[in-house]
Amino acid sequence: MNLLIDLGNSRLKWAVFDVVKYEIVELGAHFAEKSCLSNFFESLTRKYTIHAVWLANVNQKDYEALIYSWWQINSKANFFSIQTPKKFNNLVIDYHPVEKFGVDRFLAMLAAIQLSANAFCVIDCGTAITVDLVNARGQHLGGHILPGLDLFPKLVTDHTVGCDISRLSFGRYFELGHNTYEGIQNAALAAIIAYLNQTSHDIFKLIQGPVEFFITGGNAELLIPYLNFSLNAQPSLVLDGIQHYSLTNSKN
Repeated sequence: MNLLIDLGNSRLKWAVFDVVKYEIVELGAHFAEKSCLSNFFESLTRKYTIHAVWLANVNQKDYEALIYSWWQINSKANFFSIQTPKKFNNLVIDYHPVEKFGVDRFLAMLAAIQLSANAFCVIDCGTAITVDLVNARGQHLGGHILPGLDLFPKLVTDHTVGCDISRLSFGRYFELGHNTYEGIQNAALAAIIAYLNQTSHDIFKLIQGPVEFFITGGNAELLIPYLNFSLNAQPSLVLDGIQHYSLTNSKN
């Protein structure tokens, strides 16, 4: 079994992949809390024999060191930390310096390129929202990064006296707010939706041909109903990218 870990800014997503049956046998997610790691890993190793751990980390490096040390002390599993390459098969990353390009963005594109023969765009709706465009030849054309649904209002509440971010929740996109919290949360949602709809329009003009849009991330389902372009929802896109990356490298 391989353990695939997508360690984001807010959540740790994971999957156990059976390399013999070539299928994911279990997957899940929880908040990225260091205090929970030991119990989580112990429960997995009681249930499965893990031969290799493949980690994609955009969180703090000490978090990665903690995960590595646990597996080194408590398991015989091989440990691999995935880094963004300049080129992987026919996918070429256009970013300078490439090592600063989020490995989760690379892996999401790597998964998406297996699903599309056309140009495609990956929208990842996590703590930050990232948008990456790839042409039909596999050339990454660049991307955007903007605050996500949770981070966007925090930028306002952190600089506004008397605002408690814990009172924010998302919903009513078209409704004007009748208090501070509604005003912030509805505006954040409206701004993100307007950005994504406009960006999709700009991408179609740029490519002037077929473009497939993939959407993933924790807040994707909340945004999808408001977006006015066709979307392919892939909730585990980064994990799928880790799976493809691990299998490709295991063969080499």
